[in-house]
Amino acid sequence: MSSFANSYGGILIIGINASAGEPEEPFEGIVFPEKEPGLTVQNLCRANIFPEIPLYTSFVPSRTPDKAFLVIQVNESPKAPHAIENSTQVYVRAEGGTEKTSLANVTLIERMLLRRREVLGRWEEFYVESKSLAEAVGFGLDAPRLELRIGPQYATGMIITREKVSEFLSEHNRRYRAGFPQQEVLRHPAGAFLSRRRTEIVT
Repeated sequence: MSSFANSYGGILIIGINASAGEPEEPFEGIVFPEKEPGLTVQNLCRANIFPEIPLYTSFVPSRTPDKAFLVIQVNESPKAPHAIENSTQVYVRAEGGTEKTSLANVTLIERMLLRRREVLGRWEEFYVESKSLAEAVGFGLDAPRLELRIGPQYATGMIITREKVSEFLSEHNRRYRAGFPQQEVLRHPAGAFLSRRRTEIVT
């Protein structure tokens, strides 16, 4: 699971027989002695992977009585590299062969550390731009506000096209102003999105 976080993420299903990495029928699941196997996995990862990785588990009952599957999803992590075995071994996903993981070399580890710094830098840059936009349009930063960040911290590919984003914001702006004529929705090309109360100026 640490190799998933260090690479491109992945899904592990406990309860399926696999030979040379290929799943084999019948897919019956296994008997879990723990009442909450997902919690057990999370505790094991929390104690043995550094820094800690976020993971999601789902317990799926099998059609075979008393058996089930445990699905574990790990996303690519912006905090990579994640090490195991007393925080000294860094594994990544490898292509081909029966062994799907390999030890990362120094060059790859340096690349992960650089990526981590770049991710944090991009978030900070975006946040500063958002505050500057709010100040430029007279949005009081001392007033109660909600900061909402949506999306992965490190995307490996395009999630949605710019055209779709623009279409969504335009439609939202139209509906918003129809319901709140005194409100105005503003956005920054980089993605900042805010609303403010319009003031009528009479000369």
